[in-house]
Amino acid sequence: MNIDTFNHADRMGFLERLGRLAGCTTWREPGGAGGTPYLERRIPTENAMALALAMARSNPRDMGPDIAYSVGTGIAYKRTEVILWLADKLLRGTGSAGRRSEGMLAAVSGQAYDLVIGARRHITPPKKSAKDFELLVNIGAGWLWIAMEISVERAERAMRLDCQGIAA
Repeated sequence: MNIDTFNHADRMGFLERLGRLAGCTTWREPGGAGGTPYLERRIPTENAMALALAMARSNPRDMGPDIAYSVGTGIAYKRTEVILWLADKLLRGTGSAGRRSEGMLAAVSGQAYDLVIGARRHITPPKKSAKDFELLVNIGAGWLWIAMEISVERAERAMRLDCQGIAA
C-alpha cells in the first residue's frame, strides 16, 4: 500500500464533520473550535459527538461508529471486535484470496485497522503470500473507511432532522 492508495489528508474533512456533529465550528474557521460556552451547553461536546455516533449504529454488528470514534480520537477503540468483524467480512467477501489467506486474516485486519486510524503508515506483509496480504489489507482498509463514512452520514442526517424538528 502506498500513499497514493490511502491518504491521511482525508482525515481533516472527517474531523471537521465530527466537529459539526458536536455543534462546534471547525478549526479552519477564524476563531473556530470554541463552540458554545460551557455554561450554556446542555451536554458536553465530546458526549454529543459520541452520542450521535452511537445513535448511528444500524445493528449490533455495525462497527462503523466504533471506527469513526477511533479515527476521530486516534485511540484504538474496540480494536479486537473490529478486527474480528473485518476478518469475517474478508473471509466471506473476497473469494479465493480470502480463503487462501484464512490463517492470516486477523493480521490483515489488524494492519488495515491501524492504517485507517492512523497508527500505521505502511503495511508489512509476510514474505509468503505478500501479494494476497497487500490486496486484502487494501480491501479491508476500504471497507473500514466505508463503514465509518456510512455511520457518520447517518449521524449527520439524524442530527439535521433533530435540529429541523426543534426549529419548526
